[in-house]
Amino acid sequence: MAFSEVAGSVDHVAFAVRSMRDTLDVYSTIFDYQLIYGTDHDHRQIRTMQLQLDARFKVELMEPLGPDSPLADHIDRRGEGFHHMAVKVNDLIQVVGDLGEVGVETLGTTTDNPSWMELFTDPRTCAGTMIQLAETNRDWFSPCPGITVEDVLVGRLVWDGDTVGWRYPTRIAERWPPQLP
Repeated sequence: MAFSEVAGSVDHVAFAVRSMRDTLDVYSTIFDYQLIYGTDHDHRQIRTMQLQLDARFKVELMEPLGPDSPLADHIDRRGEGFHHMAVKVNDLIQVVGDLGEVGVETLGTTTDNPSWMELFTDPRTCAGTMIQLAETNRDWFSPCPGITVEDVLVGRLVWDGDTVGWRYPTRIAERWPPQLP
């Protein structure tokens, strides 16, 4: 099976930044965007925010949660900027086999959660670029209801492995993202 038979659309392009707040000040002068969601990934020591720039294109900002974050090390070594591009696929397991056949190594494959199964290509074997390939049963383009950019920037939201939730459960949020039909 050719990769093109299982590849879908670009989901997002991710940028590593030291400060989302500073980056948003710049982005707001260039782009008209809508917040899709944002959350702290405590286990990965990063905060992410996805912004929809048009009907089917998103940018993800990634900020380290502290100086010991692997992302902080990445920024110290390479500077702020492009981190990875995410592409949706229809069959992640097939893609793993296909990549192996052409010598592309991966930096980890996660298939235990159907809401977001993923792998990252090793930039050393993929023309210097990290590509995130993901299979999902969710709609990641619908905005998460009831959150604001400020909620994300101050760390009120946390990723629980399947959904975005409030770090301090003072509000009841509907399950997000929604299941696809």
